[in-house]
Amino acid sequence: MVLSPEFLFAAAIAAVVFLGGFLWLRKQGPKTRNVAHGKGRREIPAPANLRYTCAGCAGQFTHSRRTLSAREKGAKSFYCNACHTRSLTVPKPKPWQLVPGAKKQTRKAGDKAPK
Repeated sequence: MVLSPEFLFAAAIAAVVFLGGFLWLRKQGPKTRNVAHGKGRREIPAPANLRYTCAGCAGQFTHSRRTLSAREKGAKSFYCNACHTRSLTVPKPKPWQLVPGAKKQTRKAGDKAPK
């Protein structure tokens, strides 16, 4: 079986393109959830333990991108996805709801705001 020069040239070009793409992907680094990589990020050592205790429900969970990002920003306590989502969906209490026995003060249309 004789291979034509055009076929050999096309095969060589395809091999070079494949090898270049493979090397480029290897250079990008692994895309894992438990290691913080990236160019331009501060060099913060990875957590000693890849699991953390949720500050909301006290469950044991594996760090995610969100918790690693919070750790890089200086957070000391972490929340699981369920507790984090709950904190985003539950409305924050009004100031008068924080003091027991306090009532909301309402103003009438003609009243001026207190100074």
